[in-house]
Amino acid sequence: YSTDGGATWSAASVPAGSGPIEGLSCADSSDCSAVTDDVSVPGSQVLVTSDGGATWTVAGDSGLPQALLPGISCAASSTCLVGGLSLPASQQASKPIDIATAEGVLAVTSDGGESWQLSPVPGGLGHDLVTSVSCPSAGSCFALAWQEVPSQPAKFVLFSYGS
Repeated sequence: YSTDGGATWSAASVPAGSGPIEGLSCADSSDCSAVTDDVSVPGSQVLVTSDGGATWTVAGDSGLPQALLPGISCAASSTCLVGGLSLPASQQASKPIDIATAEGVLAVTSDGGESWQLSPVPGGLGHDLVTSVSCPSAGSCFALAWQEVPSQPAKFVLFSYGS
């Protein structure tokens, strides 16, 4: 983290067992959220900070899907959207993953990550990896999905999400 516009950087304190950071979003200069590829359980964790990134804690995971979640965007310190790939139980502990058995997933929180609600992925994108999300405001978000259709070139699909 940096407190001087990027001129100097300091190492942050993250909870033990947190995996590599997959995505990061800051609602302001103090409040940020990050998603990790948790090494101790299948799926991801959401980490939060309210001190500009110096220290991080694990957010609650009530309703957070057991999924790989590379995309996160927070329009406010309490409102975030995550997107990724949900794996069936038989695939959760194995890597590499079999994308043919996975499903795209979106989840939203309005209480700073303590609880999450699944949000429907638009029709036709149910088996696609949601790679990135961006929320310019609490009621308006955009997401990008990687779509693979047999016998067709793979492509990215952009869609919007409203409150």
